[in-house]
Amino acid sequence: MIASVLRREIESYAGRVHQRNALYRGARDGSLTRAHIAVYLFNVQHLVDHTEPHLARARERALDAGDQRLAAHYAQKYDEEAGHGAWAARDLDSVADAAKEPQVVLETMRRITAYVARIIDEDPTLYLAYIFFVEYLLVLTGDEFLTMLEERCGIPRASMTVLANHVELDRAHVREGSDVIDALARDPEDPSRMLRVVLDSIFLFEQFAAEVADGAPDGDPAPSLSRQLWDLSWDRHLPWTFDDVTVEAAPFDDALPFIQAHYPRIFAGQQRFLHEEMSPMKRRFSARMDTFLFRAGDATVGVLLAHPSDWTTYYARSVAVLPAHRGKQLLVRTMRRWYEHLASAGVERVECDCSATNLAQLRRMAQEGFVTTGTLSTERWGLLVRLTKFLRPEAAAVFARQFSSSIPPSRRGS
Repeated sequence: MIASVLRREIESYAGRVHQRNALYRGARDGSLTRAHIAVYLFNVQHLVDHTEPHLARARERALDAGDQRLAAHYAQKYDEEAGHGAWAARDLDSVADAAKEPQVVLETMRRITAYVARIIDEDPTLYLAYIFFVEYLLVLTGDEFLTMLEERCGIPRASMTVLANHVELDRAHVREGSDVIDALARDPEDPSRMLRVVLDSIFLFEQFAAEVADGAPDGDPAPSLSRQLWDLSWDRHLPWTFDDVTVEAAPFDDALPFIQAHYPRIFAGQQRFLHEEMSPMKRRFSARMDTFLFRAGDATVGVLLAHPSDWTTYYARSVAVLPAHRGKQLLVRTMRRWYEHLASAGVERVECDCSATNLAQLRRMAQEGFVTTGTLSTERWGLLVRLTKFLRPEAAAVFARQFSSSIPPSRRGS
C-alpha cells in the first residue's frame, strides 16, 4: 500500500536527519541561537498561515474533480487547523527581543508554499502526501528536537509551542493519514507520484533549514560546480535568442515542472532501464548543475542540464525539447555559444553521450566537430557513445595522433 512506502521513506530520513538537516545539526551541537529561532518561528508562522488557504484550495480542486470524499477530508482538516497560527505568533513574541532586524519570509519558505500550491493544482490527492510527511516527521523527531533546543541551546519548550502542540496532535493524525492515503489515492497500486512529493518535501525542508541555520540567501549554500571550479556563472552571459526561443540560465527548481510533466513521455523508451526517483541526493547534485531553460513566450519548451565532470571537462548531461521545437537545433546552437566562455575559463573539452542507435544526432554532432571517444554500457541508460568536442588544439592533436586511423602510422608515433 502507498502509505507503507511513504512511511519507510520518512522513517529512513528521520534516522539520518541529524546528519542531513542543518537545524537538527545546530540543535544537536548547541549552535542555534535565539536569533536563529526567531527566523525559524517567523517563517513557520508564515507556513501555518498558509495551511488554511491551502486546505481550502485542495477542497475546491477535489470538488472540481468530483471527489466528494477527498473534499470532505480537507474540510475536516480545515476545521482542525483553525487558530494554530496564534501559537507561532506567541512563540515569536517570546524570542523576538533577540532579533534586532525585522524578520522577512525566506526565499526557501516561499518555495515551499509555492510548491504546495502547485501540487494541489496538479492533483489534490498529492497534498495528502505532503501533509503526511510533515506530520509523521514531527512525530518521529519533534520531541528530540525540542529537548536538544532546551538542553543545548537554551530555548525553552514554552517558546516552541507551535512545534510541541503539533507533535501531540499529529500522533493521531498520522494514524488517520495512513488510512486516508490508502483509501483516497488515485492509483492505490502506484506510489511513485506521492513518493515524489515526499522526496521533494525532504529537499525543500533541508534548503529551508540551511537558510535558517547558515544564513544562505538562496537556500543552497554551495555554488554551482562551474562557479566553484571556473568562476563561470552563465547568468552573466545569457539570455540568448534563437528564432522565437530564448535560452535562460535558471535554478534547477525552475526546470522541475517541465521535467515532471514531460520527461516520462520524452524518455519513455528508457523505461526498460533502472529508474531512479528524484532523491534528496539527486536533487542536491542537480542544484549544482547548470540549468538552461528554452523558453517560447511564457512557456518552457525544453531543458538542458550540464556540469563540469572534472577540472577541464564540461559535460552536457541531459537535453529534452518538445517536438514542436526540435527542428531549431537548440542544443548545438547553445553549445556554439558555450565554447568561447568555456575556453576562456580554461576548459579543454565538451562532452556528451548519445544513444548508439540515434544516428541523426550522431551525424549532427559530428558536423559540429565532435568525435567519438568511447562507449558506455549502463544499467541506467543503455549503450551510449561518448562524444567529445576539443576546445584546446593540442588535445585534439594528441587524440588524432593516438587514435585516428586516417593518420599514417608513422605520424601516430607507433
